Formats: sequence, structure tokens, C-alpha cells
Amino acid sequence: MKQSILLVGEQQKGREEIAATLRNAGFTVLEASDSTEALLQIKQRGVAVLITDLVLPSGKNGIELILEAHLSLPDMEAIAMSRYGSEATKDKLSRIGAFGYLEKPVHATILLDMVRAAIKSRRKARIGFGEAEPRLGFNHERILIVDDDPTIQEALSEFLLQKGYRVTLAGNGLLAYEKILVNDYDCIILDVNMPEMDGAQTVAAIRRTDPYTYILLVSGDPESEKTKEAMALKASTFMPKPLHFEKLLACIKEVDFVKIAESKRMLFQEEKANVLRSVSWLGRAFNPYRAKRIKRTIPYAAAVVVIGMALWVISALFQVRMFKMLEDSDLFHHFDKMIESVQ
Repeated sequence: MKQSILLVGEQQKGREEIAATLRNAGFTVLEASDSTEALLQIKQRGVAVLITDLVLPSGKNGIELILEAHLSLPDMEAIAMSRYGSEATKDKLSRIGAFGYLEKPVHATILLDMVRAAIKSRRKARIGFGEAEPRLGFNHERILIVDDDPTIQEALSEFLLQKGYRVTLAGNGLLAYEKILVNDYDCIILDVNMPEMDGAQTVAAIRRTDPYTYILLVSGDPESEKTKEAMALKASTFMPKPLHFEKLLACIKEVDFVKIAESKRMLFQEEKANVLRSVSWLGRAFNPYRAKRIKRTIPYAAAVVVIGMALWVISALFQVRMFKMLEDSDLFHHFDKMIESVQ
């Protein structure tokens, strides 16, 4: 495989800055602005490392791009970029066997260290040895509020925080979508009428990769086509504006978050199994990660063997010495006399 890096992102300026950092470090860098162009380059040219934004302008998002790219190049390592990662990001990306995550704006030193490590890595071997198997921990009752009205955001956030929930805010559907791609939320309170991506578009985008998170749709127009479309796209429930906070709280309390977490866990197990199936049993048995770990244990095992042998030799010498002392003391002779007298 060619030791080149494919950098995928919509924003040309940011992409060029990252590409320049990589080129100055001696890497060969290819660029693409969307998933279609990226997949074409992957199939035609082959790359060692894919670095992609999670939200792309058209076609597939970053996670979908990584999944499809691995069908063509299962040994290629992939790194995702976003501004909105959290403690759940690592687990979420590990579910698809991704190598790592870079928070934007990208720090040059962190970027280069991660890319160098990814270049040396072999994904199939890494996954086959279990190095990429995540422990997925869902943070129950994490709520994402998506509304373009700052007043509603602030009031609802303060109310839910006082009730003990962990709250994250987003001012439009596109921002919410990117946060959802790298985080797990148990409940999303989603306005229908928003800039960038409206409620229906956001629900459709979320359900492509997350069928279980509870989506509470809110709007001042329950009969609008967008509201009906969003509900048809599997939003969980609807509540009209202006919001009655106590009724909204009662609705949230009725949600079975344990069942949602269990459904996500089962989905994760299925996704993990799909990733592991892409690695042959031979690759799992013979790979550098297993050899590296075994190699680390050899000095300790050798030390245990040497110490054990030394203790055995000391014990044997002690026994010989004791036997000689007893023999010299005529103790055995006395024992023989006693036995003869008894007979």
C-alpha cells in the first residue's frame, strides 16, 4: 500500500493548512472535498491513512465514508476530525475500527504523532488482537437541546440542569448532527424550524446511524409538513410550543433509558462482530501486536524460570548438606540399633 494520506474536508482553508503541515513533515497528501471524491481516490490510488471531517457537504458523512473505505482497503487506518468530541468519542469511533480522533482546530504536534503511529499500524492485525475493541459506556440521561432561539436554549438548559440532567446545546441542525456523530445522547430535544438543517433533515440524518436515541420534537406548528415529515422519519414523540417545562420533564421521566442503552449495547456488539469478521483467523493468530505483547512478557518469564531454578538448586544443596551432617553424627547408626532391638 502506498504511504500516502487522504485528507477529506469541505473547508478548503482548513484542509490546506493541515495538508501543508503533513507535507512539510514529508508525507504525500491527497485531498478531497466530499465522500464521493474521497472514495474514488481510495479505489484508484490506495492510501495508508484516511483523515476525514465527520460532517461532509454531500453524500456520506465521515463515519459512513470510513465504513465504505474499509471495504476497499480493510488495512487502511482512519482518523476522524471534529470540534465536538467528548469522553464518548473514542468508543463511538472504535465501534467501526477507526484509529483515532483529532479535535479541531488540529494541533500540529498531535496530528503528526497520530499520523506517524497510524502509518506504522496495521488495522486488521490491531483489530484481530482486540486493540480496537471498545468498552462502550453510555452516559445515561444526557440531553442535547437543539433550538435556534437562545432564550429557549438558556431557559430549558437551566431547568434541566437543576433537575440533574447533563445538558449540551446546539443552535442549528447541522451543529447538532456533528455533535451526535461523535457523542452519545439519550434524549434530543429538537426544534423543527431551524437554519442549516431543519428538524426533518436532522431526524433523517440521525436515524441513519442511530436508531435508538429518543428524539423529542418541538414546534409551534404541529400540523406543518415539516413536523409530519419529521415524525414519519421516526422522531420519538412531539410536543407543541410554547413548551410547558413540567410536562416536558414528565415526558422525559417516562423514557426507558435503560432499554435504550441496552438496545445500543446490542447494536454495538453487532457492529463489533462485523468489524472482527473482516479479520481472518490467521490474521488474529499471527500478527505483530500479539508478537509485541508476547515479546514484552519474555524477560519476566525468563526471570521467573531462572529464579525458580536457582531456588531448586539451593534447596537440593541444602538437602545434601543436611543428609551429610546426619550421617556424620551417627544418628542413622542409632536408628538402626533401635530397629534391631525392636525386632
